[in-house]
Amino acid sequence: MVTKLHEILAVEDSLNKVFGNAAKEAQATFGSRDHLFKGHRIVTTPLEEDVEGHLAVSPDSEVHDVSETVHGKLTFLFDHLTRAFNVYGQKERTNQSAKANLVVAGEVLIEDCPATMLLGLETRLRNLREVCEAIKTTDQSKGWTPTQQEHIVEARPETKFITKKVQRERVVIEPTEHQPGQYATYNEDVRVGEKTTVHASGLISPREKSDLLARIDVLMRAAKKARQRANGAEVDTKFKAGKVIKNFILNGNGAVEEDE
Repeated sequence: MVTKLHEILAVEDSLNKVFGNAAKEAQATFGSRDHLFKGHRIVTTPLEEDVEGHLAVSPDSEVHDVSETVHGKLTFLFDHLTRAFNVYGQKERTNQSAKANLVVAGEVLIEDCPATMLLGLETRLRNLREVCEAIKTTDQSKGWTPTQQEHIVEARPETKFITKKVQRERVVIEPTEHQPGQYATYNEDVRVGEKTTVHASGLISPREKSDLLARIDVLMRAAKKARQRANGAEVDTKFKAGKVIKNFILNGNGAVEEDE
């Protein structure tokens, strides 16, 4: 039965966890439980009788068997290492040939993308989307229009009048031939100018932001589909890197080279 890459990817983490736990337990045993590797046998034999014909010491024996051996512990550990390394090696060998085209709307954007690249692309696009989600957008009520500056827009002009206070008089009591009139002063705001403000912005519109996020989403879905196709590559299950490593460490091959 043919094994596919996605099948060994599904079990790799669990194998690594099992090996990691076994390694921690073995290290703890080697470091602080050395009594498990030790045993003894004590035999007490009387050599002579005392003056009353009794034995000076009683014959006795005490046996404490060895509970563990280093070789046995290492063999147990390397059984887990072998399985973990076999899957790791088979995954990496298959990744050398696991490829797929990155296709969007029927168009091939990138040919023969390695599966590992597609996985990294998904992660990076996800991070990029979080960045783009934080982009602020223009207030569409301000009527933005393009300018001669690239990616700069201007809002509809906003005009405000400039006023100053002018003192005026108004008649309180009309004058007559018998008495003068009475007048009161008051202040009036008189327009003396106008001020026009034109806001500029380097932000993008809500529609542009929506389109940007949509294109990232399309690319993320395309990368995921391509990775799934690439992970359908057949695994060379005859590649047994773990067994070779285990045998060399435990048994050697008769020649250990020194580091240059």
